[in-house]
Formats: sequence, structure tokens, C-alpha cells
Amino acid sequence: MKFLCFILGLTLGCTLVLFTAGDFTPYVGDPDHDVWVIRPSPGAQLAKALAVAIAFAALSGLAFVITCRLATGLRLTRLFLVTAIGFTAVVYCYGDFKTLLGDGRVLYELPWGADRLGISAGCGVALAAAATVACGTCRAAWHEQTGSRAQKAR
Repeated sequence: MKFLCFILGLTLGCTLVLFTAGDFTPYVGDPDHDVWVIRPSPGAQLAKALAVAIAFAALSGLAFVITCRLATGLRLTRLFLVTAIGFTAVVYCYGDFKTLLGDGRVLYELPWGADRLGISAGCGVALAAAATVACGTCRAAWHEQTGSRAQKAR
């Protein structure tokens, strides 16, 4: 049950991040001519964000289980490492790195490379830290609640 809540929490968190700050328009790089992009509708943005988030949560959950076999214990450390890598990949691919003019014309987009990776890694670490703190808080509340129930039963 806790693992299902973990997967649902990752899915919800990633969907929220991508829905509010994701970019699902085609990559254009540094255009040498006028390029216009049309942002998807809110419904389409939500559907794409949810699809990416489900894949992210499934792969992160799988990696978390695999790392359990390699290093038992240290759950929050493993959670941080797994989600930092996953969030970095999500931000690198779907982060909003475009500079748009008001009419939807692309002025500039940060190209694939070291700068984009550095920004993505910073965002990935920050998002992973937030996810780890949230999970640790929920875990502590869970243990407190189940511990108090066990004491009442005695």
C-alpha cells in the first residue's frame, strides 16, 4: 500500500510540475529564421504531462526497487538519488527553455548541451529534495499513527 502511495505521489508531483512549467512544443534550438509555436490547450497539456509523469513514476519506482536489492536500508537516500536522476531527465526533455515573443514566435531556445544539463540537474536535485522531504514527513506521520494505534490496542 505504501509503494502504491509512493507511485501516486510521484505521478501527481511530476504532473503538477509539467502542467505548470512544462513545454510540449517542438524543439527549435536557436532559430535563424522566424519560427512560431502554438502551445497545446490546457487539456492536451494535462494529458501529455500525465503520460510523462506515469512513465517517470513507473521507472523511478522500478529503480527504487532495484536499488533495494543493492543497498538495503537508507530508503530516503535511495529515493533522493532515484528521483534526482528522473527529475533531471524530465526537466532536460520537457523543461520550458524557450524565449517567446507575445505572438508565439520563438526568439531563442537553450540548445541541448552542458548549459541545459546543468540547469536541469539543479532543478532535478531541488525537486528530488522536495519529494524526499515530503516522503519522509509522510513516513514519519504514518509510523506515528500506526504506533499510536498499536499502543491503544494493547
